[in-house]
Amino acid sequence: MSHSYQVIFENNREWAEHKKELDPDYFRRLSRSQNPSYLYIGCSDSRVAVEELMGLEPGEVFVHRNVANLVIGMDLNVSSTIEYAVSHLKVKHIIICGHYNCGGIRRHAAPGPWADESMAAQHPRCLPAAQGRA
Repeated sequence: MSHSYQVIFENNREWAEHKKELDPDYFRRLSRSQNPSYLYIGCSDSRVAVEELMGLEPGEVFVHRNVANLVIGMDLNVSSTIEYAVSHLKVKHIIICGHYNCGGIRRHAAPGPWADESMAAQHPRCLPAAQGRA
């Protein structure tokens, strides 16, 4: 379903008003600091609402998302996220969460001109995940 960006802004205004009606101090409290116990590294899949699927509220989980929930040492984005979460936020648990039939895993495990540099070649466990056997 496609929405114009004006609808998104209006939805945000309505959501913020609803939050303030339920708890007038909600945004003030969230803006003070965050103190999550968890770092969640997951897929960018648009069907996943991380806090909702974990039953947590904003501020209770620090989230990093990328295609196929990869954690590769050369990736400065995920490396800096982990460093910040562990060193600054003092998270106690790191969750790396994937899902069945991930399009990102499937794409990189597929044969093609990119095969020599593919994720499947670098990470042999990706192929069973791409085939739904993980």
